[in-house]
Amino acid sequence: MTVGGVEACIRVGCIMFMPHMIVTGNGTHPVVSGTLVEFFETVGKKLGRCVQYIAEPTNEAGIELPNGTWTGVMGVTHRNETDVTTMLIMSLKRAMAFDFSDFLYIEEHSASYKRPVLESDISGFIKPFSPLVSNASSV
Repeated sequence: MTVGGVEACIRVGCIMFMPHMIVTGNGTHPVVSGTLVEFFETVGKKLGRCVQYIAEPTNEAGIELPNGTWTGVMGVTHRNETDVTTMLIMSLKRAMAFDFSDFLYIEEHSASYKRPVLESDISGFIKPFSPLVSNASSV
């Protein structure tokens, strides 16, 4: 769902990784719990957005195939079906296709999202005035 051209919810790609991300239920109605749920709920609250959890059906992190596509939760994120995913081990191939956050809980695991590319953005003229940018410049 989009509101004013902006995705209303942060879409989080989920795979089972206890105790940080526990996924039960079915593919269309996943029940997600674990330590990262509180983290994403806090991020969503700070950004004024809801959080939608999307379970990856094969429960795999994913690999790059010879044709350049990705499998697993990385494929879901690479195809823009989710905005962010969690609990992935960074490798050279993954780092070339995704941006990784700072480590959250375990030193080799972090959140990742599709590497940005140059593209037109109609809301670009107001972004310098967003609260996130003004707060970041004061740090």
